[in-house]
Amino acid sequence: MSRPKQLRRLASGGFTMPELMIAASITVIVMAISLGVFINMFKSWHGIELRMQADRDVNIAMSRMVYGMGDRLGIRSASDVAFTSNSTGWTLSYPTGGSAPQSNSFAYSTISSNLVFNPGSQIAGKNLSYALAIVNANSVVVTLRVDTVDGALTARREIGTVIYWRN
Repeated sequence: MSRPKQLRRLASGGFTMPELMIAASITVIVMAISLGVFINMFKSWHGIELRMQADRDVNIAMSRMVYGMGDRLGIRSASDVAFTSNSTGWTLSYPTGGSAPQSNSFAYSTISSNLVFNPGSQIAGKNLSYALAIVNANSVVVTLRVDTVDGALTARREIGTVIYWRN
């Protein structure tokens, strides 16, 4: 092969400027779409995480009211329940029956948004934006709500139940 033919073949083997510009444009578009999908997935994941945290907070608080904390029994083991209310919340006091009677209480404060278990002033629930207790003859109706806010994302979880005491 002669020298001029080799040079012509080498000169025609590269990309033209319009081809490079089109390839770069397509790459930028693909990257922008990928970044947008990633950001939306991250926001979605963060929202789900926020809702799961609110679920945990409200379910733990309700479970502790029903079953108690540590070696202290919950409302379902009560022999009776006394309800007192004030301007900043309410208190449910109850004695338990059985062979080892106990005297326990749950106090909700709208100021601190906490549910406190006594004796011991243990936090039974946190971040409670709403808590309602209605005492009946042999049961108490409880509704708890947690509102969690993180920037523009919010999560609200609410749970309610009727707790019948056994004793």
